[in-house]
Amino acid sequence: MFFTFPIRTEKETVKLPYLTMGLILVNLTVWVFTDKIVRREYREIGELNSRLIEIEKPFLRQINEQDPGYFKTARFEQVHERFNAEVAKNSWKPEHAEWRSLYADYRSRVENRLFVRWGFIPARFSLLKLFLSLFLHAGFMHLFGNMLFLWAVGCNLEDDWGWWGFGICYLLSGVSAWGLHMLRAPDSLVPGVGASGAIAGIMGVFLVKYYSVKIKFLYVFLLRFWKPVGFFTSRAYVVLPFWFLLQLIGARSGGEAGTAYWAHIGGFVFGVAVAGSFKVLGLGEGLFDAPASLAAGAAGMPGIDPAVPLVKQAKAALEADPGNARKYFFYGRAFARRGMEKNAAMLYNMGLDILLRSPESANGVSPAAVFRELSGLGFLGRLTEKNLYRLAAALEKGGVGQEAVSLYMMYANQYPSGRARERSLFQSYILLRDRVGDSGKAAQMMDFLKREYPESGFTRRMEAEPAEPRPVAASSAPAEIEGAFFVAE
Repeated sequence: MFFTFPIRTEKETVKLPYLTMGLILVNLTVWVFTDKIVRREYREIGELNSRLIEIEKPFLRQINEQDPGYFKTARFEQVHERFNAEVAKNSWKPEHAEWRSLYADYRSRVENRLFVRWGFIPARFSLLKLFLSLFLHAGFMHLFGNMLFLWAVGCNLEDDWGWWGFGICYLLSGVSAWGLHMLRAPDSLVPGVGASGAIAGIMGVFLVKYYSVKIKFLYVFLLRFWKPVGFFTSRAYVVLPFWFLLQLIGARSGGEAGTAYWAHIGGFVFGVAVAGSFKVLGLGEGLFDAPASLAAGAAGMPGIDPAVPLVKQAKAALEADPGNARKYFFYGRAFARRGMEKNAAMLYNMGLDILLRSPESANGVSPAAVFRELSGLGFLGRLTEKNLYRLAAALEKGGVGQEAVSLYMMYANQYPSGRARERSLFQSYILLRDRVGDSGKAAQMMDFLKREYPESGFTRRMEAEPAEPRPVAASSAPAEIEGAFFVAE
């Protein structure tokens, strides 16, 4: 037997996926509370079924002699109903009276199972149960597989669309999934449970938005004397269409019970349609959008062709216009959206270096806008020592106090032996006292500076005369831009 489990995607997220984690926690909690109930129900129904069959044995042998193929397709319910109609209904034998009593109890328990009460049954449409069924699972492996796929692909979509956009897409995918399932089997009385359809919709969106992103899988190949375990990676445009093909094959061969293949197909098609429509209409912040906080004046930016490797496009555009800082930020965001974090960090550092050394290259981009962009992406910690300090100085010069303090402190923490660390602490003190207006934190900063640098000329000068805001001197770090090195896409 061969099993595969998605572990993660190679596209990093910027924000914690609170809704994705919440959905996993809710599904897990519901399963913990319902699993014991479901197990007890099946055990009790199984015991009743065994006793009913024990009484039916003479009749079953007779039916088998008359129609040997009957039991290959007949379900337990059909056998019991036939026995009731042909034998037990009008019989006064003691064992048949017992059978009728057991059968009434059996029918009552079957009709009142938890999945029947709260699962989605096409023949008994209920909007409430349609949504509730998305949080019920038939067993641990059912839950485990669904939650792995939700975690693997849901985090990236929530990171892009926010929790509300992701949540709406998730629920509508679930509705579409059960909708197609109901259209294919409108008279079905089999209850459907599970989040598979909703997750299939998220997988469809992921395929359109991040088709070139790699997904990492754990595989387990079980043979009698050989049980290898390992990992492999595959791009979304390979593995997700292959998964969809398996659902189509299963739908052609599957019956009413078992896996709800048409629900998977319905959810996946809905996700592909939504993401495809957004891309065609230019809605949402997607893979090929300009950087959000640097969007003003981005009309001159080149379009990104999804059919051409992004590395190739970025190289051509930057070689043609190497002094345009905005282009570096534009492609930095594009790489970040594809999960190529090393390339993105390199481009942001190169663009920031050009911007801070040559403000005329800004093309309308301010250091404050770059700060917001990097902060939103979680890239501030990826700046070089030189750029981190100089961005803080640029924010201070531009009148941005609190953010400048945060960058100065980040510099001091990340580079304890940095050449500008003493000045960073001093400038933090100045900003806290004179611009932010937090005298308490300013005093703490001064005490810290004295402990760290007891012979500091800054502290002696502060004690000798009142301090006023001072401009930050240019960094003494080398100003050359390192040669561009792109990681292969």
